[in-house]
Amino acid sequence: MPFQSEFAYSKFASAVTRNYRYINTPEIQDFLEAVKETSISRINELIKGTTLYRAQLGCDEILKEDKDGNSIDHRYVPWPKERMIPASQYVKDGRVNPAGIAYLYASTVIDTAMAEMRPWLDTHLSVAQLNVTTDLRIIDFSSDQHLFFVPAENDEQKEASVWGWINFAFARPVARTENIADYIPTQVLAEWFKSLGFDGVQYRSRLGSGKNVALFDPSKVRISKAWVQVVDGISYEFSRII
Repeated sequence: MPFQSEFAYSKFASAVTRNYRYINTPEIQDFLEAVKETSISRINELIKGTTLYRAQLGCDEILKEDKDGNSIDHRYVPWPKERMIPASQYVKDGRVNPAGIAYLYASTVIDTAMAEMRPWLDTHLSVAQLNVTTDLRIIDFSSDQHLFFVPAENDEQKEASVWGWINFAFARPVARTENIADYIPTQVLAEWFKSLGFDGVQYRSRLGSGKNVALFDPSKVRISKAWVQVVDGISYEFSRII
């Protein structure tokens, strides 16, 4: 089943955000079936032992004083495992997960994992190196390019355009002031992939050179080591559009 047009993702996103959320209309279901059919070429594998990185804002501190109140030990240490591996009772809505359902967000590159936190100068970050504990099947659309509104002349071009939009939607940095309704289209797609038996999704990062991975079961990784990093500098690039 091919996509109806190169704008199929935008129509789907509008429908699940503004009209129907928990019941699929025929149009929404047709879109999801087209996603399923065209996702076959995007199936990838994270083999057991694959290394990923996860960062969280902040860290813990160890402060020891002698009997006179003088500091004899002051160290920054990473958050414990309970803070680095998400638990369902604490998670809020995210780009991939609904509130109350824990997915694990990680990156293939350390710097990308930290950049995704969008920290300020001098911010301390807890960073964990994760190892995948079993072979995982994921949908990888990290290489699909967002072509904006380029007219499609055939089904192949429609597919390329739609998956480019999907990649763009997942990769778009989350704004702290963003309406959680903006997460709904990507949450629906993630749940669709989960229902099809996949273990997660991989998509591009717009904040670093690595790729981002969201795993549906956080227990499929273990922390091999963790440490604290501090932000020494931030660089921005700008372009004028008008």
